[in-house]
This record gives sequence, structure tokens and C-alpha cells, in this order.
Amino acid sequence: MSITITDRMLREIEIYKNIFHSQYSKYTPGRGLTYPMILDKDGKDGIDGRYICSIHIYSDDKMFEIQSFKDEITKRYESTSNHSLLKADLLEIRESATEVMKFYDENLTYEAKIVKDFIDQCNSLSIAESHDLKKTHQAVITILDYSISQIYLGVNSANDVGLGNFRNNYSPIYNQLIAVNCCLQIVEFIDKLSFSESLIKTNEDSDIIDSSLKSLFKEASKYNAVINLMVSGGKILKTSDGLQWHGFKRNAKYEAVAFLEVLAAKGLLTKKVDNGKYQIEILSGTFSGYDCDERTARKRDEIFLSKDKYFDLLNSI
Repeated sequence: MSITITDRMLREIEIYKNIFHSQYSKYTPGRGLTYPMILDKDGKDGIDGRYICSIHIYSDDKMFEIQSFKDEITKRYESTSNHSLLKADLLEIRESATEVMKFYDENLTYEAKIVKDFIDQCNSLSIAESHDLKKTHQAVITILDYSISQIYLGVNSANDVGLGNFRNNYSPIYNQLIAVNCCLQIVEFIDKLSFSESLIKTNEDSDIIDSSLKSLFKEASKYNAVINLMVSGGKILKTSDGLQWHGFKRNAKYEAVAFLEVLAAKGLLTKKVDNGKYQIEILSGTFSGYDCDERTARKRDEIFLSKDKYFDLLNSI
């Protein structure tokens, strides 16, 4: 069945929403089937949701094609002067995407109890035990007709649960932040279309006035304290060319982004910094010789594993 691009985007955003909410789902015996259906690695139901640290989504149709959405909406926008119907569609999409981002910010970031508990438990275990725990917090999610079919917890691949037929329809969402970033891209795109003040908010908050970390700090003294702490800890070097991020080049890319996001999570910065392009501009404008592309900045698994050390290191700030 063919659906419009706007209906498809609404369904995809609803998928994000249900994945996020499912992590707080509690099984109630005798209640009957619930949506989305949550199964264990053996395909058995009757289990509670839990925090998901990595996701593999398999769909029977193309999904998460943000650029195609932008292209089609741009064509509609430019082909007519009567934007009333398009405006109504995009307002609904924008509200849905904003709702998803808000739920994530309030319930699935590092301040949320289920995330804190997971990180604390990982930190309390040996490397091998921590690895095993993380396996139980992976998920394979199958999508049929733009609706969640099953969520398999403790599973890393469709082959693990006999769903090899989904292999060719793998969707590139492997971390919840990527889903959030999709929503952010949608909102930012809609905000760039010139409808009216009732729909569009100003872009002042998203503009980068000064591409440097120092300009984002709420207090200059905190910036100095953080840099001095990082220098004394050997993570940042002061050279004649300016500040440099210390470490192996591959790891430095991930760790610098993790450091940046921890600063924001601790409330030290004036703006959010979870957009890949924004992160690169800030870090490139702060550390001489910093080299990272947007794709690398979004490799969330490596960044996630680095964050706990920076929370500990910056604990005194």
C-alpha cells in the first residue's frame, strides 16, 4: 500500500517514540498482548522492557531516508504558493518529532535512573562481566508496514532469532541518539521553511556565533577550571599552536566528542551539542589539528563507552 511521504515520516517518528517508551514497559500477567511486543532472545514474551544500549532495526521497507523526505517536501513547497495543507502536515510532524526528543532528553539521557543504573552496574563489573551485561541490553527490532512487529531484547542480529530474511532491509539505526538526531534534522529542516511565526521559531539558538568551546561555557572560570583539570590529567596539551587533544588519533576523535557531551550533560554549557556537525565545528575551533568527520562523530558506541570516565574526571567541577 502506497502512503504519502508525510504519513510515512509520522509513522517512522511513532516508531522512535514506541522504542523509547518500551524501555519503561512493565509486563502485567493476564493483560493480553501489548504493543510493542517485547520478547527475550528465545522469542518468549512476558518480560519487562529495559534500557537499550544498542539497536539493530530490520524493516520490510526503506526507512530513515531523511534526505528523500527533505527533497520531496522541498518540491512540494516550491511547486505551489498555497502552503496551507503542507504547513498543517509539517506542523504535525514537527510536534511529533519534538515530543520524541523531549521524552529522550527527560528519560533516556545520563540523568535518567535506568541509564544511571546501567552505567553504574557496568562500572562495578569486570570487563568480561560488563561485556555480558551489555549484551542483555542490546535489541533487534523488526518493522512491518512501518509499524513495530517485535522487540527482541538480548539479541544482536536478526540471524540470532531466525529472521535472516530481513538482512537486505537493514536500517542504519544502531543507537538511540541516531534516532534522536533524525528527529532533530527533521525539526531543523521544517524550521528553515518560511511559513509564519506561528510555526517557525528563530534559529538564533542553533547559530554558532563563535566556533570554540570557550564561547559555550556559562562561566569563564568553569572553562579555565575544566581545561586545567584536563591538562593535569594528560588529556589536553598546551602547545605553541594552542590546545591539542592528546591520545591516539582514532580514539581522540571519539573521546573529544564524549568529553564535549559530558560538559553539556553536566550543565556547564549554554547550548546542546549533540549534533554531529556542530560538535566538529566546536572541537575544530578549539583544538589545533583536530580531525573528525560527521560520520565519525556519530559513532555512538565508542563515545558512550568513553563518557563515564569524563563524568568521573570532571566530578569536582
